Amino acid sequence: MKNSLYLFFTLCLLLPFSGIAQNDNLAKANKYYELHAYEDAIDLYKKILSTQPANVEVLSKLADSYRLINDMKNAATYFKKADSQPQRMEPEYMRNYGHVLKSLARYDDARSQYYTYAKHQPAEGNHFAESCNKAKEILKIKGRYQVSREYMNTTAADFAPSFYNSKVIYASSRTDIKNSDGSSSKDWTGAAYNQLFITQTDKNNKLQNPELLLKNIKTEFNQGPVTYDEEGEEIIFAKNNFVNGTRPIPEAGLKMDLYIGKVTNMKGNWEEPKPFPYNDTKYSVGYPCLSEDGQTLYFASNRPGGMGGYDIYVSYRNGGEWSTPKNLGSEVNTPGNELSPFISGRTLYFASDWHHGLGGLDMFECHRDNGSWKDIKNMGLGINSTQDDFGLIYNKIGNIGYFVSNREEGKGNEDIYSFIISYRNLEVMVMDEAGNPLREAQLDFFKCGSGMVLTDANGRVALPEKLNKNCEVTISKSGYVNRTIALSEVTNDIRLSRDGEIPAGFSGYVKNAKTEIGVHDVAVTAINENTQEKLDTKTDINGKYSLDLNPENTYVIKFSKIRYTDTYKKYKTDANEKHLGTMLLQPSVTSDVAEVKPVSVPKESGEGSEELVAKGGFYVQLGAYSKVDETQFDEIKAFGDVSFYESAGLKIYRIGKYDNEGEARQIQKKVIEAGFNDAYIKRVTPKKPAPSVADKEPVEAPPKAGPDVKLPETEEQVFYSVQVGFGNPKYFNKGNLAETGTVYTVEKEAGKFSFLVGKYKEIENARAAQKFARENGYPGAFIVGNKNGKVVSLGEMTGN
Repeated sequence: MKNSLYLFFTLCLLLPFSGIAQNDNLAKANKYYELHAYEDAIDLYKKILSTQPANVEVLSKLADSYRLINDMKNAATYFKKADSQPQRMEPEYMRNYGHVLKSLARYDDARSQYYTYAKHQPAEGNHFAESCNKAKEILKIKGRYQVSREYMNTTAADFAPSFYNSKVIYASSRTDIKNSDGSSSKDWTGAAYNQLFITQTDKNNKLQNPELLLKNIKTEFNQGPVTYDEEGEEIIFAKNNFVNGTRPIPEAGLKMDLYIGKVTNMKGNWEEPKPFPYNDTKYSVGYPCLSEDGQTLYFASNRPGGMGGYDIYVSYRNGGEWSTPKNLGSEVNTPGNELSPFISGRTLYFASDWHHGLGGLDMFECHRDNGSWKDIKNMGLGINSTQDDFGLIYNKIGNIGYFVSNREEGKGNEDIYSFIISYRNLEVMVMDEAGNPLREAQLDFFKCGSGMVLTDANGRVALPEKLNKNCEVTISKSGYVNRTIALSEVTNDIRLSRDGEIPAGFSGYVKNAKTEIGVHDVAVTAINENTQEKLDTKTDINGKYSLDLNPENTYVIKFSKIRYTDTYKKYKTDANEKHLGTMLLQPSVTSDVAEVKPVSVPKESGEGSEELVAKGGFYVQLGAYSKVDETQFDEIKAFGDVSFYESAGLKIYRIGKYDNEGEARQIQKKVIEAGFNDAYIKRVTPKKPAPSVADKEPVEAPPKAGPDVKLPETEEQVFYSVQVGFGNPKYFNKGNLAETGTVYTVEKEAGKFSFLVGKYKEIENARAAQKFARENGYPGAFIVGNKNGKVVSLGEMTGN
């Protein structure tokens, strides 16, 4: 009895001290939780649970700590225990419990949990509940992506891939690759921070084992993601606070700032980094992505004034300065978090935890159309999983991309996955703007190496299996405006506007100044003079375009297309007049362009090759070039085979062959509309070649124009020439004109010259040279006279 009483009083004395110790542990654990040191918090929370197994606060925060280190199964276990207690969890943990269940693909259970949360936050709770229904629908969609895990991943966090020329740079917390002095990031502080690594693909198209990007700078860690301009001369990178085991997402305490540096070598190292002018200690700025021309920067930030958590912003370079960031608006941004923007042409890829997805962060894509972001689509199963998927980059030329995921099949933490776009079994639906399916809409895959397919009664059609990836698809239906989009941008549903509908925003037309035919695919860029905001679009098949301009503002609009002269016009927008009028583009004089590797088209030995001589036919001659840009012919390859033959060191390009002149004339018209303004028809006459070497010359050999006149200095300088053009010599292409005589210029006015060929004593020789010029890319060539250095008309020469 005495011993029992002693024990009783001893326990009474110790209980207060035990309670104090437990309270100290809870305060310490909560501090770890607030500092995002979740593994340390887990250890203390579990210790507290050994004596307080029904503590709802401890159970909730323990479960949430597991969630934030990506251990969803343990998170679900402890959330379930917390949810079963008489005392209810705080609303935010009810929502997070729903997130965990959704990440485990337990969509019905997650929906039920979200409805419980909706009692406290109706809009958000009901939104997430509906997302569970949408997730089930997304799972039914056949994806167009083939996804593979990269072998260079580790159990540490591997994330933030970016392209640098042919290489890939990414961030990782791995510690097995040392600095030049043998140290690693873990040696500096006792914790594994992340560093930048550089790698490239092997013969199997897999990323090789990497090496450190910055080997000799101990202080250069916790950097990434990065983005380089197209020339690889400038880098914009984020400094981050990620530690191995802490996920690079907003809820885990994301903090980033942007810096701009000058690239110093071919490896991508940089110097003189300067802070982005819109960094701030009060919020985060990160996930940078430069546009292809390096003039536009997209990034994510939780700066004040946004739509919710992290939003995507854009800033434009104006000289050496960056404009005030502009929020992309409610089409993209939401009350949740939008991260990791990546721009490719008119397509924006980004991650979101609010737009309907499979769970966690999902990847989405949308397209810039008439100044607005439209048709936001979940990228579907494969790219997306029930957990976090973000940080996507894509090279459409090589059809290879990479993204980051913490899905269960990875090696641990975040891993990098590669993907290619596959069109096998991809089904799309063609609809009107209201979402009604369109029956018997045509999808023309001619440019992609296939034929035409029609949608069924439900507006659906399966894409052909074998398609060339870098091409465009034209979608059409009677009564609707045609759409031409890149195959890489084809998604599960495509919408057409009714013909005659006025698009939203300010609209106008672009036409060929000579033919007054609408010019399609003209790049239209509008810059607001006050804000420097830049909007981009392209004209449609009829030369029509639309821009989402602000009324009562002044814009400078640039119109540009290859083989046309760039044209600028200033507009003051009026809220009551949204038609921008018609812009006439002047076809430019054919000019040499930057030298690149030859176009991959069949090479012929000459116009007199045996096959051509035997068959004959009509061709549309495009021009003669000493230097060739292989991309300028992409648009017209749908009209026929582009080929070339060589003459006098030049490549003469043409399209065809066509069996009759009428067919060739139709193609000629289309080619001129595409910007090849000097295109003309040329016929190769069938003729059996003789066995002699002499007869194997081209069927239509250049005319014998005769030698240039060489007159004594004392004799009156009078001769004939052929004028082939007029303008700036910078844009004049001599082609193979030198075969007929000397090519020279005579200045007619300041900076403008007549381009002339030959100095012929006899007019017959000039006429032969004129014929040659007209048949070789200069259809407007005409004969002029020259009297003592002065160019005169043929009438003045002949006295008529």
